Amino acid sequence: MRYLATAVLAAAVLAGCSTAAPEPSASPSAIAATCPETLVEPDPVEHGLGPFEEATGTPSLPEPEAAWWCTYSALDTATPDPDGGVAYGWRLQGEPATIAADDLAAVSDLLDGLEIPDPMRACTADLGPRHLLVLASGSARIGVAIDAFGCHDVRLTDDPWSVAPGETTDPDLVTGVLSPPDGMLAALNGLVAP
Repeated sequence: MRYLATAVLAAAVLAGCSTAAPEPSASPSAIAATCPETLVEPDPVEHGLGPFEEATGTPSLPEPEAAWWCTYSALDTATPDPDGGVAYGWRLQGEPATIAADDLAAVSDLLDGLEIPDPMRACTADLGPRHLLVLASGSARIGVAIDAFGCHDVRLTDDPWSVAPGETTDPDLVTGVLSPPDGMLAALNGLVAP
């Protein structure tokens, strides 16, 4: 069932995106301080989404001292995907949003609910933006990439500027795909809504 859902999602990615690269609107200085302009391309390409394998455990995330919320739109990288079709990249859209200090505890509570996905779960075959929650803890910057489509897969990176989501090298984090707790995406969007 998981492989069917993966195939359907991959087909949606390949068929459902415009090949025109959207224009970024955030200033370079804001991007440099908070979120990368583009998400790092995974290796292997995996249609630009990152690994599909379920994580083998849950992460140990630090309490954030600051956090930012960024939204990314799909763009055609013109890079052939090993499975056929084209791999897509992800470019920042709009201004990064700062999560208020009073809301950081709520963010931690939501992240504590990340779990290993059910391999038999069914996912929708749609495509939408991706979000990146960047957590600052000391000098570390941890990225939590969340798909706003399909099963709302979550992938972690210990450095959003150089390590693709789902490919972390930090032993306190995990590689592969995690599932969010119910309502996580809506709750995070609500924290930054005007």
